[in-house]
Amino acid sequence: LCMMHVLFSVSHAINFTNARSRVYVDVNEKRPANYSDIHSVQIHWGSRDDYVALRFLGHGKYGDTFEAIRTRDNQLCVLKVLRRTMSSYRIRREVKALRNLREGPNIVQLLDVVSDDEGLKK
Repeated sequence: LCMMHVLFSVSHAINFTNARSRVYVDVNEKRPANYSDIHSVQIHWGSRDDYVALRFLGHGKYGDTFEAIRTRDNQLCVLKVLRRTMSSYRIRREVKALRNLREGPNIVQLLDVVSDDEGLKK
């Protein structure tokens, strides 16, 4: 079983041929200091029973992604399963970034954060 799931709504494919962001280049310069304060991130843990993985989509540096269904409303979503070796700091950084950027163009919406490891919820 995986250590943690981070769930996203389905978004259209994004072309990454130009790696330099045109939208978020100076985002931290325009925000207050707490905008990037990872240590203050509070994670409200959801239930992993609310999601069912349907099929494998791919893998990356931090984990694997699956097409999934949120069972309470049958919403199609993407389940990102983070690696067990990820530190609590990196998990908080990932959650903070997704929360901060959720309103931007081509950014997937963070739906929920769940874990199958009780030790993570500290």
